[in-house]
Amino acid sequence: MFELLPESAGSLACVRLSGKVTDEDLKAVLPKLEAVIADQGSLRLLADIEHFDGWDWVAAWDKTAFGIKHWDQIEKLAVIGTSRWEALCAAVADKLTKADVKFFSPDQKDAAKAWIA
Repeated sequence: MFELLPESAGSLACVRLSGKVTDEDLKAVLPKLEAVIADQGSLRLLADIEHFDGWDWVAAWDKTAFGIKHWDQIEKLAVIGTSRWEALCAAVADKLTKADVKFFSPDQKDAAKAWIA
C-alpha cells in the first residue's frame, strides 16, 4: 500500500508505504505528488517506510521514472525506516540527488517532521 497522509500541505507530501507496493498503489498517489509539484514548484517528501516490504517490478520502474522526471523539483526527502539498508540507501540518495535526504528511525518521527518542515 502507498498512501498520501492527511498531514500533507503545501509543498509537503507525507506518505506511508506498507507491505509490497504495486503499480496500482503507485498510480493512485503519483498524480497527487505531481499536482503538488505543478502547484508549488517543488516537493518536500516525508516517507514512512517502517512497514514497507518492497515494490513489484512495474511499480519500481514507475517510481524510478518519477524520480528522474522530477530530479530537480524534489527539495527534501525524510525517510522513516528501521533497517541499516534503508539508512544506507538514504545516505547514497543524499549524495546522488539534488534533494537533501535524511534517514530517521521510527522513534525520531517528530524530528523527521520538524526537519522536513
